[in-house]
Amino acid sequence: MKFLVRILLCSAVFSIIACGGDNSFMAQLRHLDSLLIEHPDSVYQVLGGMEKEAHAQSESSRMYYELLCADAQNKAYIDFTTDSVMLQVADYYDQHGTANEQMRAHYLLGCTYRDLKDVPMELQCFLEATEKADTTQKDCDLYTLVAIYGQMADLYHSQFLPEEELKVQKMCENIAWRDKDTLSALKAYELRLRPYNLLDNQDSILSITKNARNKYLKYNRVKEAAQVLCTAIGIHLNRNELDSVSTYMDIFERESGLWDNDSVVSQNVKLYYHIKGRACLLQDQVDSAKYYFNELQKAGGKEAAYNGLLLYYEKINKPDSIAKYAKLFAEANDSSYVGMNSEIVAQMSAMYNYGRHEKIAKDKTIESANAKMMTFLITAIAIVGFMILMTTIAIMRRRSKERERIHKEQEKLLLKRYNETKEVISKLEEEKKALVSDNANIDQLLQTISKFENEKQELETKLKEFNQITDDVDFKAWYESFIDCNAANKLHAKTIIFPNSVVKIEDELWEELRKHIKRSCPGFLTVLNAYSLNPTYEKIVLLNTFDFTNGEISILLDKTSQQISNIHNRLSKKMFPSSQDTRKLKQNIQEILRDKRV
Repeated sequence: MKFLVRILLCSAVFSIIACGGDNSFMAQLRHLDSLLIEHPDSVYQVLGGMEKEAHAQSESSRMYYELLCADAQNKAYIDFTTDSVMLQVADYYDQHGTANEQMRAHYLLGCTYRDLKDVPMELQCFLEATEKADTTQKDCDLYTLVAIYGQMADLYHSQFLPEEELKVQKMCENIAWRDKDTLSALKAYELRLRPYNLLDNQDSILSITKNARNKYLKYNRVKEAAQVLCTAIGIHLNRNELDSVSTYMDIFERESGLWDNDSVVSQNVKLYYHIKGRACLLQDQVDSAKYYFNELQKAGGKEAAYNGLLLYYEKINKPDSIAKYAKLFAEANDSSYVGMNSEIVAQMSAMYNYGRHEKIAKDKTIESANAKMMTFLITAIAIVGFMILMTTIAIMRRRSKERERIHKEQEKLLLKRYNETKEVISKLEEEKKALVSDNANIDQLLQTISKFENEKQELETKLKEFNQITDDVDFKAWYESFIDCNAANKLHAKTIIFPNSVVKIEDELWEELRKHIKRSCPGFLTVLNAYSLNPTYEKIVLLNTFDFTNGEISILLDKTSQQISNIHNRLSKKMFPSSQDTRKLKQNIQEILRDKRV
């Protein structure tokens, strides 16, 4: 089967090379990258066959090739023997790579130091990799970030640093949930058992076991739900709680898939022999206990095997054997403790945290300074904007007053000419009567009178136009002052603060609007009351009176734009049946205001 997979992978690569279109070296690498998680062994072999071609490529292609080789080697569980290549790759991506590429390069450099047994450098690289990750971006490589935190947790565990391991496992779980990687998230939660075991916090171990089992069963992971019981069985053994031991062991052996015919299926759970042997001792099955401890010793678990045999010989009371296995257990226990790097790792972790807090504090200081600068700029812009606005308003008012003055002067001149024309016409009429007998003079007089009458008519037309303009100016000024009231401004503010939600308007606010109308235009309310409108229709008329837009009315009354348009049409037909255009509701309402204003 593996051979077939390799053939298919090679065929896919050669197909890319042979096909037209995008047949570049980078395209081949991207294709292999997409297959890396599923088939790391095969991808590693294919990449090995591309080594000569890689040396002829550009620097970016070569670095990507080396990155993929390292990733495939790591996923295929092939140990690194040197850090020289990955140092170059990490340095290149630090200068030219994306956040994901930088994180991946530093992670693989950390894996290199892991295989070289350089624990401090391994931790440093993993910490740097987490710093490179930009978790605020949607395309953040969360899969790799989960792997980084998993490696850090293993490192802290191997160095007997349970508090640090626990923090990292929680971060690993959170990132896995974000990546929708359910199994990794559940496994990270389960692995909290390791630091609690080092801390000998048995209550927490039992709680984590129970929760982890429930979580696994929730996602139908029956085997994992059974496998998680091992540590809890050991605790119940220590407490001589045989009922719980028997129940959990039965579940483990029946459902975990790791136990078959009194032997473990996987070497990863060889320590279950120790649990099985201890359970047999509690049940006085000493021969069975010795059998399981010997099986454990054959499987390579010497420390636990010696401990079990020590318990066995204590049970049957053989002093010589007790002394022998007590010594062997002590020697195995000493050799298994790998504490030489623990202090260095702890210091590095603390230094990293200090440096990170220092960086965060520095960033906050910069952010605070930027915020103050931004506040200053906004305030300055607001002040300048306010000054410009006030200046513009003052200029507009001055111009408006100037226009009014000019209109009034023109109106006076027109009125003066109009009166003078009337006087001239009156005099000519008198002369006409006096010269009735003189036909020629009468014709000439009639022509003059006609001329003056035409001029009089033109002046009357112009005067009427100027009166209309003056009236419009006066009404516009009055209307702007009328709608600029406290109640209307409060309603406008609500449409700005709550543009996408239902707005609750107090009855007092509507009453305040009516009182304002009563003070400024009492005749309008008399007209409005005559139509006997329902409360909703009356509110819509009031809002149109104060020049609210259809969008604002929709927000304030919690109705759709179409509903407001329909009500406008019905109101127009009811209040202004003679109007041909139902869209002029607001204009017709303003005409009532014009007629009824004080």
